[in-house]
Amino acid sequence: MNTLYRKPNLFLRIPKYRPKILPSQARLGLKSKEAAAPEEIHDKKRITILCVDDDPMLRLTETSILKKLGHGVKAANDGADALEIVMQGGISLIVSGYQMPDMRGDELLGAVKKIDPGLPVIIVSATLTPELVIKFKELGASLVMSKPLDMTELKEEVRKILSSDAFLEDTKPENR
Repeated sequence: MNTLYRKPNLFLRIPKYRPKILPSQARLGLKSKEAAAPEEIHDKKRITILCVDDDPMLRLTETSILKKLGHGVKAANDGADALEIVMQGGISLIVSGYQMPDMRGDELLGAVKKIDPGLPVIIVSATLTPELVIKFKELGASLVMSKPLDMTELKEEVRKILSSDAFLEDTKPENR
């Protein structure tokens, strides 16, 4: 069943067929292509985070950090693009900058809360004042963070929001 390949002074046995296992099945401990029950499927694959910022380097850094957490990530470079993505559905959390050329973060936050009031939004700004933080909280921001952004802190805050009781209750199938 195995094929022999000859290399100088070395024989390798390579099986002709190895069953392929999807990464999600491997994480669930499945040994072959057996189907996973719907309740066994890891919730992280259903979570999609939208990163909105006009700074391409910050947006790229945020998306790569959040992908490493195992979540799906989409990116938008301004508020108008972000609203289009939100209207398509499937977004679980938004991380948005404040100062953007087309639509500021507070305007995006207000528009998003009209579309989906339960959608958590994290606002990131370099120009935070106490009045601005109060304004964001009144508009429904889940969290307000200052720049320069500490990526370790961002990861922890995203984990906290995604594991909060309010988020978990909102994402149950009977509530969708």
